[in-house]
Amino acid sequence: MKRFYIDSEFTGLRSWILNLPETFNEMGTVMKDNRNILRKTKEAGQEIVVKDFKGMYFLNRLAYSLFAKSKAEKSFNHSAILNERGIATPQHIAWVNCYRWGILTRCYFISIFSPAQTFIETINELKDSAPHLKEKLLRDFAGFAKKLHKSEIYHKDFSNGNVLVTKADDRFEFSLVDLNRIKFFPVNYVQGLKNFATLGLTQEDLYTIIEEYALLRNEDVSSSIKILEEYRQRKSYRRSIRKKLRKLTITRIENLMRSNS
Repeated sequence: MKRFYIDSEFTGLRSWILNLPETFNEMGTVMKDNRNILRKTKEAGQEIVVKDFKGMYFLNRLAYSLFAKSKAEKSFNHSAILNERGIATPQHIAWVNCYRWGILTRCYFISIFSPAQTFIETINELKDSAPHLKEKLLRDFAGFAKKLHKSEIYHKDFSNGNVLVTKADDRFEFSLVDLNRIKFFPVNYVQGLKNFATLGLTQEDLYTIIEEYALLRNEDVSSSIKILEEYRQRKSYRRSIRKKLRKLTITRIENLMRSNS
């Protein structure tokens, strides 16, 4: 069984979209393949990206089946909200949920392909060839983060690969991808600082961003860096504890259920 929603602009792709569970593994080219799979293809003259959220634990799939929206559905809805709030994302097309015996097995989020580089790709390109532009990029990114937080947007995976960058005249512009983990709530200053903890940057680059973010929010730079570093240390410790607990509990239960299925 399938549940789906297609944006009104793309109803002509309905047949192609509903056939995704059968055609996905052979279509286009693979852009990313780890816990989830991203494939790029061309359909009706459009370059399209399809994200297959295959990496779901059984308990997550059960939750998405009974009372929570799937990751694909969240991605679609969050894209629409971001656009309403003036934050760019690749144009959303549709979501598809696939069920077996009432349990979600796979879900797909479909969007227009963006040729923009990721944040880290842009940093790496500029760090040797144009270091002055790299600093401009980092400071513009801090302004983008301020705009997100003031718009009550918090990306829980605010990482180098989930921010896309384009150069526009004398400034850099940003857009977001991997949208299912976005939350919408009033983001205070300390929460905003914590949002940078997922950025895998050099200390120098991270501190440049924090300095600019603090200045834009009229806050003290030194205390801001201290808050972030203390949070990163706590976060790392909690992550290691969660991994150990999951391995001892949930992972064992899921492996047992798979072996009995």
